[in-house]
Amino acid sequence: MWFLFSLIIWKVTLSYIANIKFAIPLSLLVSILAGYANDIGYFGSLSRTIVFFPFFLTGYFVNKHHLIRIRKKAFQIFSFIGVLTFLCFIYFHAEKIVPQWLYGSYSYDALGYHEWYAGIYRILIYLLTTILSLFILAIIPAKPFFKINELGSRSMYVYLLHGFVMKYLVYINIYQESPLEKLGLLVLGSFIAFILSLVVVKSATKMIVEPNLQQMFKG
Repeated sequence: MWFLFSLIIWKVTLSYIANIKFAIPLSLLVSILAGYANDIGYFGSLSRTIVFFPFFLTGYFVNKHHLIRIRKKAFQIFSFIGVLTFLCFIYFHAEKIVPQWLYGSYSYDALGYHEWYAGIYRILIYLLTTILSLFILAIIPAKPFFKINELGSRSMYVYLLHGFVMKYLVYINIYQESPLEKLGLLVLGSFIAFILSLVVVKSATKMIVEPNLQQMFKG
């Protein structure tokens, strides 16, 4: 649930930071330098708040015109090939990847990189994730695609409720290592996300996920 706390901080500080000249490059610089500090970690999601803020800030400045530029047919085809290539690479080389680099909550020392240039690795991760994000944004349909857009409007329910399902799956030891079982987990994960984004789930849990604060504090 670290994301919710970080989101509050980002929303509160956005109006101030967005007006700073070169705000995005400065936020990247702070993030890279933060990786050298061993006392910035999981506590209060401080490290993740710093590391992922450049993405939040970039999203603030992106508008529809930027999306139109990357949704040209040629770039969409290139993006689709790029996403498939990335997925294949992850699938066949997953054991060589250190996932902690993607958590945004570890210092370079904690990850075993003590060199002065360790920040370059975080720069490369920013570059890779930015390229992949552009690919994904390019291939997302601009118009409603079946009911997926509608389901996506209820993604907060998936985010907040999926943890309970995941805990149970871990408890029954459903996670296995064979390629076929990993593929099955992808299908299962998609199915869980679909179920949790249904209207009936929203109706049953709205009081918890989206409480009516005005009603709660009325009078």
